[in-house]
Amino acid sequence: MTPGPRAPRPLIAALVAVATVASCDRDARQIRSEFQALFDEPPAVTIVPCPDDAQPAGQSAQCLLGDGSDRSEQTATRANEYLGKAEALLAGGDAAGGWQQALDALALYARPRPFAVGYFVNAGRALDRVRDLLARFPAPPATTERLRAAAAAAFMPRRDFCAGLKLQMLLDAYRVFNHALAPLRPRVTERWGNAIADAPGTDRGDMALWRATRAFYDPLLDGCNHPSAPLLLALEHDTRAQLSAFPEGSPAKRRAELSLQRLRDYGDTTGAFLVFFIDIARLTELAAGKPADAATLTKLVLVPSLPVPLQSPWDGGMPVLQDMPGAAGGVIVTRGELQRTLAPPAAPRR
Repeated sequence: MTPGPRAPRPLIAALVAVATVASCDRDARQIRSEFQALFDEPPAVTIVPCPDDAQPAGQSAQCLLGDGSDRSEQTATRANEYLGKAEALLAGGDAAGGWQQALDALALYARPRPFAVGYFVNAGRALDRVRDLLARFPAPPATTERLRAAAAAAFMPRRDFCAGLKLQMLLDAYRVFNHALAPLRPRVTERWGNAIADAPGTDRGDMALWRATRAFYDPLLDGCNHPSAPLLLALEHDTRAQLSAFPEGSPAKRRAELSLQRLRDYGDTTGAFLVFFIDIARLTELAAGKPADAATLTKLVLVPSLPVPLQSPWDGGMPVLQDMPGAAGGVIVTRGELQRTLAPPAAPRR
C-alpha cells in the first residue's frame, strides 16, 4: 500500500506552534478567571504601600514594598531600640521616661492589619521583653493598665490572620502568573497600588504550577476560615501533603512552606500574648501586696473578656495555671504544647 503524501515539515511546525499558542491562551484565560474569582471573594484585603524613606513609626510601620515583602524586621529593630532605651531609663530611675519608651515600642504594632502577620509575630517577642522589664522594675497600676491596653491593641484575630494568608497567596500568584494576569492590572492597582501592580513578574508559571498552587492553598484557606475553626496543627499536617505537587527547591514551594510556618507562628504568638496578660496581672497583684497564686490568677485573668482566645488555635489546649513549687508568687502556665514558668520577681532594689 502506497503511503499518502506527507505534509511539509514547515507546515507541521506551524500547526504545532498554532496549537501551542492556542493552548497557552486557553490556560492563561483559565488562570485569570480563577484568580479573579479568588480576588473578588471576601475578604478583600487592601494594603498600605511603604513610603520610600520613612522610618517605621506608629501604624505607618505596617506596610508592604513593591515586591510584596514588608518592613517587619526594620520595625522589630526600631522596637528593640525603644525597649533598650526603656531599660536604660528604668535602671537610671526615670520610670516615666522608661515606660513611655516601652509604650512607644508596642505602639508600632497597634491594630495589626491582615497583611501584617510578620509584624504580629514580632509583637509577641516585644511583649516578652516588656514582661522582663516589669519583673525587674515594678510599674504603678496606671502604667500597667496602659501596657495591658497596648498589648490588647496589638493582637491579631484569627479571621485577620487567615485573610493575610489569602492575601500573600494572591500577591505571590500575581507575580508568578503575571503574563496571564496582566489584563487585571487596573483592578490590582486599585486595591494594592502601583508599586505592586507594576512590579515585574518573578517567573512564568504554567498550568501545572497553577494547579499545584490551588491544590495547596484551597484546603489551607478553606480550613483556616471555616466557621468551626479547626486546629491549625491538624490543618498544617493535612496541607503539608500537598507540598509534593510543587517542583522541588522552587520558589513556589518555599513560599508554601512559609505559609505553613505561619500557622505555627500564629499559634506560638497567641501563646506569648496569653502569657503576657497572665504575667502582668500577677505582677500587678504582687506589687499591691495581694495574693497572686494560680487559683487567684485563674479567676482574675482566664475569663471570656480576655483579649486573646483561651483555647490554643494551634493544638486546642486550654490554659492551666499551677503554683511554682517552693516559690511564692511563681506560676507555671501550660496550654497544650506551651509551657512557661513565671518566676517570683526579684525584690526591688533600694
